[in-house]
Amino acid sequence: MSGDVGEELEVGTRAVARRPVAEVRVGREKIVAYVEPGACGLLVIGAKASVSGLTTAWPKDEDGHEAGDGDEAEGGNDGGPDLPGGPYGLGSVSQGEHSAPFFQLSCGKRAMVIEYDAKEPRRASGARGAVTVLRARDKRTFHVVVGPLRTRTGIAEALVSRRTL
Repeated sequence: MSGDVGEELEVGTRAVARRPVAEVRVGREKIVAYVEPGACGLLVIGAKASVSGLTTAWPKDEDGHEAGDGDEAEGGNDGGPDLPGGPYGLGSVSQGEHSAPFFQLSCGKRAMVIEYDAKEPRRASGARGAVTVLRARDKRTFHVVVGPLRTRTGIAEALVSRRTL
């Protein structure tokens, strides 16, 4: 990744080894997906340099170990969705304002799925990294899928089959 993304990743964070893996613009906002040891996360960088973020850990099994190796065809864990590449941990952020975006992050070892509700119709552009962007019928909700192509394809097919896209 290039530009000032590395600087953005340090906003309000503890010292960890974060690595940006994908980026996409939705309207005037930039979504940056990143990984760090045992977790993945996202930053939403607004047009006025406002930054919102979310980090979600990989799911744990009943013994407290990281669950799954990503080879499962499906698997929801910790409230995560039943999608290929799972199991997934789940986190979400709502900024409380009617016009503010809502985003949800499903985090797994092999993939992450970001659901981003922009609250108004927007276009996605500038996708970089191992990412697939799907826009819902309402033209304001996006699914940003990050991971290997085969896993992204399976996730996209699963999301489309649920008739939300």
